[in-house]
Amino acid sequence: MDETILKIDHDQKLFQYSIDKQPLLPIENIIGTMKVTETNDKTELSWNVDFTIQDETMLPMVRQVIKGMYEAGANGLEIISQ
Repeated sequence: MDETILKIDHDQKLFQYSIDKQPLLPIENIIGTMKVTETNDKTELSWNVDFTIQDETMLPMVRQVIKGMYEAGANGLEIISQ
């Protein structure tokens, strides 16, 4: 995959990137945003993705794959932060 960092905002705890080239899914114009929110003794990661899809019938599969990838990535971040 080819990615570009679009924004890093330490004060807002926000990271945004684009995926410029990827062979896995039938999507394009991919923008991912990660935001960390801290409340009391909890830290929450919000990880969202916006994209364009040509074939709407592929959307359920694409959502499932992205959800699995993001869950694995978030779990990996949790493991390395311990």
